[in-house]
Amino acid sequence: MLSSVGAYIKKNLTSYDLFAIAVVNMVASHIFFLFMSEDMWLRIPDRITVLIFLLTIGYNSSRKSDLGLWAGAAITSAAYHFALGITWSTILGVIAILRLIIEPMMSFLLKSKERFIAFNIIFLILSPILNFWMEYGTMGVMLGMAGWINRNRDEVKGIVSPRNYYIFVIISYIIFTELIFPFNPLEFTIMAAGCAFVAWLMYDFRALIMNSIVRRPKDPVSKLVSFIGHKGMEIYVVHLVFFLAAYYILVGPPH
Repeated sequence: MLSSVGAYIKKNLTSYDLFAIAVVNMVASHIFFLFMSEDMWLRIPDRITVLIFLLTIGYNSSRKSDLGLWAGAAITSAAYHFALGITWSTILGVIAILRLIIEPMMSFLLKSKERFIAFNIIFLILSPILNFWMEYGTMGVMLGMAGWINRNRDEVKGIVSPRNYYIFVIISYIIFTELIFPFNPLEFTIMAAGCAFVAWLMYDFRALIMNSIVRRPKDPVSKLVSFIGHKGMEIYVVHLVFFLAAYYILVGPPH
């Protein structure tokens, strides 16, 4: 039963459907983060679907870090600083940097198994430090690496197992999330199961892209979903700045 449902979802789900869900969850999560931060269970959906943004850093064959992406990173990072007193690079900064460095970085790391393993161990050890300066920190980088390895799975065999590394990074992300968000056992179980399901969908991301190519949006609803899925960066910048400005006005400057 579950396998047939999963097969149906993969056959019919498109990449822009998945991104639209992630964008909607992202907007809702920022409302909960700023104005309902005590209700931890409300944060679960976004913790699950943020995997979609982070894994596709590596899946994406485009390596452009255009001006809009850098500008969005600067604007949202500045908004966090003025409204909340937090000084860090938002997820857009992580995406922009990774787009620039992931190809040479992976070429360097995959020279040997020992180098690749050592880098991941060091990165996990440095996680508490880097997470103060980068949103999602080491997990953003490692999930991008997992996406890249999966996209290039035929080229990296012998150095790293794409499947095993993918599973390792997803488990690390689940643990990382629990350390940041102290979910109760039921909330943790839902979050972990949701992350596992999204990771399973994303492992065959090429199929979702092909679904998008084959099934062009025709009706108003599918066109709206496609628009939301394709305009995630712009929606991120606009809604986050608006919400942080509202928070600053309602709550006041950070102490």
